[in-house]
Amino acid sequence: MSQRRSKFEDKVAEILEREGFRADYEPHKYEYFKTVPSGHCTDCGSNKVKQSRWYTPDFYLKDYGIYLETKGRWTATDRAKMRLVLDQHPNDLGNGQLVMLFQRNNPIKKGQRYGDYCDKFGIPWIVIGNLEEWLHERSN
Repeated sequence: MSQRRSKFEDKVAEILEREGFRADYEPHKYEYFKTVPSGHCTDCGSNKVKQSRWYTPDFYLKDYGIYLETKGRWTATDRAKMRLVLDQHPNDLGNGQLVMLFQRNNPIKKGQRYGDYCDKFGIPWIVIGNLEEWLHERSN
């Protein structure tokens, strides 16, 4: 397993291992395209320029075909990226195949939290305190 990037990811890995769930860390990459603001193509003159980017989900639960994306802090940039990735890869990451795993259900703005945002856009989510229960629901 490659080096994890945060203590939160370490904690998730420990829970997965302790609970007997086989998980690979960052095993797959997905290319997605993001519009470049004020972009200009010198070849064709178009102002609709897209840049290729890569998204790597954190954990893959092999036996369940589910990715867990861990987030302590989930910025507006992160949220926009996640929507692009999910929109561009519905067969690989949509339909509950990618689940956001938050340290806390933090507020985004007055009256809206991470979970509310996920619910609005149909993104499954859980908080770390519910991870063990969520895992056992998958295994039953």
